[in-house]
Amino acid sequence: MKRAVKILSVALLTFAFAAPAMAQEGGINRDITPTEVSNFNNFLNKHPKMSAELSRNPQLVDNPNFIANHPELHEFMQNHQGVREELKETPGQFMSREGRYEWYRGGHGITRHELGTADKYFDHHADVYQALSKDPALIDNREFVENHPGLHEYLEDHPYARREFKSHPYRFIHREHRYDRHEGAHS
Repeated sequence: MKRAVKILSVALLTFAFAAPAMAQEGGINRDITPTEVSNFNNFLNKHPKMSAELSRNPQLVDNPNFIANHPELHEFMQNHQGVREELKETPGQFMSREGRYEWYRGGHGITRHELGTADKYFDHHADVYQALSKDPALIDNREFVENHPGLHEYLEDHPYARREFKSHPYRFIHREHRYDRHEGAHS
């Protein structure tokens, strides 16, 4: 029951953050094509650190310092004018579409087995689970990882889960929630 409340809380917070972004961006952008989303998704899969940064702050695509520090992004944007245009027009919506695309495709590498290992770890480390459920981006906080015994080791021992968690922390927690609900129903 507590997990259900947490999941609902995460969903409401996600909507609370997404609604103002959509309003600020001027409504729904219907110009975004599946090809643009797919091309950008393929690019981000090759650059997981950048993917995590852009997922947390889509407006970085319009930041000259960020672009200068990521020449591969600059080159990609030069070669994919449609992606560049849509990202600059509505960065939050474009990143949201990319996230949904990745989600429906299966989450580039995270397997049921890896979700199961994460679930087992969280079952024994409820404090870590609770903190990451509230703020999945903590997975990138070195101090947080070091202050929670076993988390560093878990991430080292499970490179696929680590990659997915660091690339898409919110999606990883959401998928783990879903796994836990399904697995819990069959235990």
